[in-house]
Amino acid sequence: MGAVTLSFEKMAAWNLLPADPDLLRFPLTELTEFRKMILHFFTALFVRLARHGHSAIKKRGALTMASLLLCLGFSILHAEPRKTEKESPVEPSTGYDATLEIYRGETKPITLRAIPSDGYDVEFKILTQPRFGTLSEIVRNSKGSVTILYTHGGDKNQPTDSFKFKIKTGPNKCWATKTTRIQITEPPAIMDISPETLDFGPVFIGESVTLPMLIRNSGGGTLQGRIISAPPWSISGAPDFELPSGKSKTVAITFSPINPDTQLGKIAFETSNKPPMTLHIQGIGEHRFEAPDKAAFAQSIEPSPLRIKIANKTPETLPLTIHANLPLETQDQLTLPPSGTSEIELKIKPGFFTDKFASLQISDGIGERLLKIQLPPPPPALAWETPKLDLGDVTKGTKITLDITLHNRGTTPADFKLCAERDGISIPQPSIHIEPGQSLEIPAYWSPSATGPSTATLRVNGIGNLPPLTFQTNVLEPQTPAPASKILPPPNSSPSPTKTSTANPIHVLTKEENEERKKQTVSNISYRLEQRFMRANAVVTWRYSNTASASFTIEVKNVQRNDNLAKPFEDRLRVPDELPAKKDSPTWSAVPNDLANIHQLPDGSWQGTATNFKPGFHDIRIGAHSSSSNQIYYSSFTINVPPLPSFWMSKWFLISAFLLCAIFLFRRPLLRLFGT
Repeated sequence: MGAVTLSFEKMAAWNLLPADPDLLRFPLTELTEFRKMILHFFTALFVRLARHGHSAIKKRGALTMASLLLCLGFSILHAEPRKTEKESPVEPSTGYDATLEIYRGETKPITLRAIPSDGYDVEFKILTQPRFGTLSEIVRNSKGSVTILYTHGGDKNQPTDSFKFKIKTGPNKCWATKTTRIQITEPPAIMDISPETLDFGPVFIGESVTLPMLIRNSGGGTLQGRIISAPPWSISGAPDFELPSGKSKTVAITFSPINPDTQLGKIAFETSNKPPMTLHIQGIGEHRFEAPDKAAFAQSIEPSPLRIKIANKTPETLPLTIHANLPLETQDQLTLPPSGTSEIELKIKPGFFTDKFASLQISDGIGERLLKIQLPPPPPALAWETPKLDLGDVTKGTKITLDITLHNRGTTPADFKLCAERDGISIPQPSIHIEPGQSLEIPAYWSPSATGPSTATLRVNGIGNLPPLTFQTNVLEPQTPAPASKILPPPNSSPSPTKTSTANPIHVLTKEENEERKKQTVSNISYRLEQRFMRANAVVTWRYSNTASASFTIEVKNVQRNDNLAKPFEDRLRVPDELPAKKDSPTWSAVPNDLANIHQLPDGSWQGTATNFKPGFHDIRIGAHSSSSNQIYYSSFTINVPPLPSFWMSKWFLISAFLLCAIFLFRRPLLRLFGT
C-alpha cells in the first residue's frame, strides 16, 4: 500500500501537532516506521503541552485523547503485516449427505461419500446413532467412500430415521458434518402358492376331482387379488381374496374333463405383485368305455361282418348308443356289463358307395368316441346305355330283339344275373360278368303273346343301385303271316344291322370298339342355368373328339323326375332299396333346333340350350350322329334346377313397382308436361 497522509489541521491549530505535515506521513506497510511515527507524535504532543501549561491540558484534553484514539484505530485497521508473517488458512472439507429407503425390519447398506485431496484418504466418523435402528462397522470402498449397514429395529409407525457423521478430506482441512436421512416404509405383500403344480391324474368324462391349493401372504401389508380359471378347471367359492401379513387361505380347484386327452392349463392370479404368478395344472380325461380308434373290413367284394370289442372301465352297468354312417349297418344300443366287454357287429348295407372310410359313433350319454372304419372295395357301378323303351306297334307273334347295353364304370368287376318279370322274354345267358371300365351288349328277345298294350321288365339281381328297364309296346292282331323275326331300330337314328336269335348271344366290346365308341360320344359335359322368370334354361357345353363331322341333338324327358334316382347321391344311399312308383315311362323329346341353337365355340367345344325347366331334377341327353356311322350315341345326365325366386322378387315385378312409384311421385310434372 502507498503512503497515507493524516491531516490534523485542527490539532495543528491548537498547537498540539507539529506544523510540518511531513511529520505525520508514514508508510503503513512498515510496522517499525509506524511505531517510530507514534513515538514522534507523542513526543511532540508532550512538548506542546509543556509550553502551554496545565490550562491547555484541561481545556483540550478530551479532544486530544479522542484524536489520539482515532489515529491509533486507523493505523491498526489499515496496517498490513508482512507476507512472511501470514499464516495458512484452514479450508473446509467437501462431502455429501446420504439418503436411504428401507422396509421395516430390513437391513440395507448405506454409502457415505466425500471428495478426497490428492494422496489423502477421507476420514469418516459417526457422530450420532439412529433412533430406530443400528449401524455396523465402517467398511472402506475407496479413498472417498465407505459403506455401513443400517438395520431397522422393526418398530411400526416410524416413517423416518437419521444419523450424523463427520468427514475430513485432507490434512489442512477442517471437519465437516453431514446427515444421513432414512425413509422407512412397510414391506410389500408377498404371495406364496403351495403346491407349485397340481396333477389331477386320470378322470372319467362326466365326473370331477377337487384338490386344495394354499395361498399365503409372507410379506407385509395386505395381499389383495383375484383367481382366474378356465374350463375344464373351476374354483369353489368366491374368486377374490384379501390376506393380511402372515395370513393364508385354502382354495379348492375342481377338474371336470370334457375331452378324452391330456389337458394342460394354469390358474392365474391378478395381484399388484410383479411379475404375476400362475399355478400350472394338468389332468387326463378318459372315457368310461374303451374301444379301438379304427377297424377295417376284409378287402373283398362280399366281406364278412366286422366285430369290434368294447370294454367297460367302470364297476357298473354301462348302456351305450351307437350311430353308424352309411354304408355301415349295426345295432342302435349296446349294454356293457360291469367291468366287462361286449361286441358290436358291423355290416355293409346293400347299395353303391364310393368312400373308402366311414365313421362309427359310440356314446355313453356323456362322452363320445368316433371310430374310423375302413370299408371294403365298393360294389360295381353299372349303368344302362339308354335304349328305346317304347317299341310302338308290333304284330302278335313277332319276336323282338331288345337292344340292351351295360357299362361297368366302377373299379371292381361285376357278376350278376339278368332276370325278366314277364313271360315272353328269353335271355340266352342270364349270368353276366363285366370287368371294370368295360361295356357289354346283352342279347334278349321278347315275343308278346296277348294283344293290346303290353310291358316287359328286365331287372339285375345282385346290384342294388341299378334301376330296371321296362319296355312297352302295342300288340296288334296279325293280318298277314307274321314274319319270323322283327327288329326295331332305335329312335332318331339311321337303320342299324338287324340282331337275330342266330347272332352271337353275348358280344363283349373289344378295347378298340370301346375306344371308337368313346370317340363318337360327347364328353366333358357341363351346364349352367339361366333363369327366365318362373322357368330356367340350361346352357350345355360339351366336347366331341371324333375327327369326322357330326350333328347333335338335345333331348329331355317330358315327365319331371321325382323318384329316388333323381335325388342327390347321398340321399340315394339312405334309401337304396326304394324304387320309383309305377307309372307311364317318360319318353325323350328333342329340343327344336331354333331353341337348342347348337353351335361350335372358338375353343372347339360345342354348346346348346335346353329350355323351359321347372325347379327340380331333370334328365337331359345329347345325341351325336357321326357322318361315318349310322348310329346315334347318347350321353345322358341329370340337372338340378334350384327353387326360382317368387313372383314378388322377379325383376319384372320390381321394375314395374319402381315405375309405378316414380310415376306417382312425378305425376304433377308429367301432367303439366303433356298439357293436362
